[in-house]
Amino acid sequence: MMNLGREIRLPIDNRLESVKHDDISFASRLEYQTELVTKLQSIYALAKSSIDKAHKQQAKHYDKRHKKFIVKEGDLVLLKTHFLSDKSKGFAKKLAFRYEGPYRINKIRGKVHFELTTVDGEKSVGIHNAKNLRRYFDKPSDVLDEKQDTDDANNYSNVDDNDETQSVSSEMLHSMQARYRALLEA
Repeated sequence: MMNLGREIRLPIDNRLESVKHDDISFASRLEYQTELVTKLQSIYALAKSSIDKAHKQQAKHYDKRHKKFIVKEGDLVLLKTHFLSDKSKGFAKKLAFRYEGPYRINKIRGKVHFELTTVDGEKSVGIHNAKNLRRYFDKPSDVLDEKQDTDDANNYSNVDDNDETQSVSSEMLHSMQARYRALLEA
């Protein structure tokens, strides 16, 4: 009814009942036109209400698990990388960093689009969607250094000759911290 303005007669309908054109008679063309318009309006209203009902139900289920990405201008974010593996260069995508940055939000353009710049604000990185961004939380290096020093002192004081696991773990932490600092400087 909605597509053609009338009920479609299927081949099975012709076999089940004989077609009677006498029952579908109108007094005038104007009467047929007004009846058709009222039928179509009621069908469109029914379709719109069904779509609105489905929209509300889908929004309810979506909002159960959705977290809003709330940031303001000047916040630091990480940008998702989209690398491709390249055997000739010896590069594997799964070993690459998933996010790069940090970048500063220079301007908010709409609900989910953000203009990014480098941290110093000199170079524009472009406009990116919120699905490709993640908030950046800076780890204060002085807090890490103090905690690292106390952990190292505790680890070295408890080390036995047979137990090398604690000293190895502190060496690993030192190398990880050095790599992290090198990444931030680059």
